[in-house]
Amino acid sequence: MPLALFLAMHALFLLPSEDHEPPTAGPRIEAALETIDADDAYSYIAYLASNALKGRNAGMKGNDMAADWIAEFFGEMGLSAGGSEGTYFQPFDFKTSGRKKNTTRNVIALYRGCDQTLMNEAIVIGAHFDHVGSHGEKTNPARLGRPTRTDGIWNGADDNASGTSAVMEIAQAFALARVRVKRTIVFVCFSAEEHGLHGSTHYVKHPVIPLEKTSAMINLDMVGRNPRRPVMVFGLESDVDRVFQKSLERIGRRLGTLTFRQGQGSYGGSDHWPFMKNGIPSVFFFTGLHQDYHQIGDEVEKISSHRVRDIARAAFLLAVELANRPEMLVFDGEFGAQAQSLTMRRRLGIDVDQEFLFHGAEGMGLADEQGAVRVSGVYAGSVADDAGLKSNDLILSIGSTLIRREAPLDGLRQAIRTAPAGIEIPVVVLRRNALVTLHAQWAEVKK
Repeated sequence: MPLALFLAMHALFLLPSEDHEPPTAGPRIEAALETIDADDAYSYIAYLASNALKGRNAGMKGNDMAADWIAEFFGEMGLSAGGSEGTYFQPFDFKTSGRKKNTTRNVIALYRGCDQTLMNEAIVIGAHFDHVGSHGEKTNPARLGRPTRTDGIWNGADDNASGTSAVMEIAQAFALARVRVKRTIVFVCFSAEEHGLHGSTHYVKHPVIPLEKTSAMINLDMVGRNPRRPVMVFGLESDVDRVFQKSLERIGRRLGTLTFRQGQGSYGGSDHWPFMKNGIPSVFFFTGLHQDYHQIGDEVEKISSHRVRDIARAAFLLAVELANRPEMLVFDGEFGAQAQSLTMRRRLGIDVDQEFLFHGAEGMGLADEQGAVRVSGVYAGSVADDAGLKSNDLILSIGSTLIRREAPLDGLRQAIRTAPAGIEIPVVVLRRNALVTLHAQWAEVKK
């Protein structure tokens, strides 16, 4: 245990009551922030991303081992069990790609609110703990790349041992510092996200606290890389009063270590989405894609543990604010309709050459900022197929949006997000050293 954590825990026994202090100020809050420690976060990620857990594929032994370990941690923190039959586990079955039924488990713990009325309302803090598994076991559809001669395990340090570690750090902060909050905090580590958001979808159908009493959801997925970039936060506009946005502006100034940027594009790629679809204001912390995304190279040595710590501290302070508000957040239905529309039509219909994605544009004689996405496959009947895209095409721009070298896949997502529906959009590609302009069209989304 780090010395700072020991001293913070010891000091808690001497702290006065906080009944008259602001919800994110006071000695307990400061002690809680001290318990959110970079070394702790790194150690949690190191275990979850260890070879012993075999890539944590849902339905496999390594995934069960991870669930047991997380549940044991929640128990050691003294958090209430939120699963079935007095356990921390919420088991469920799922199917994927026509395979037979698989069984896995969410892990749920509760930190009870202190207000006799508001304690029956919830703030959900979640992250998925599963990843895509190992060579030789059943295929996970999200797995990319191939094993090497010396490594056949997709350990998933950033995706999403990092987010799981952040949830554990936040839970530890509440528990050790005995932070007073009015609403109950529900910590959920979801399984089977990589197979299609099955864990979070199951939770919203079987919530520990009813959804109509759930004020907000905070999701942490891939929060351990790209330390020089702003932290992307999706869903800042999902509540009508923009509480998320205003709170994170204050929190960013207070911590002084983070810059937040509003996430753009599809909202359906992680475990906040089932909550959003059910009208729950939700935010998703994300530090961006990288060349190890769903690849075998996503290892703990590449994690920025200080990045995880800082984001966990921000999410903790946000949760304290939300849990102590007089009223629940109100979902912005107009935003919800827009998010649903973007998610539904955000399909180009290609596979992307991951190895080319981050370094392939170098040495090609392109302009300094010009990046490219190489097509490795085209799905029949897709927008890409209709437009005439072919394998090995290099996408340079879609509409007026340039694919930038620094973050090419982010640029591709933004280009598709901003493309209007119902009209043809120019797509400039480099094909066998010749520039070719194609035209793509997304259909209008039916309301």
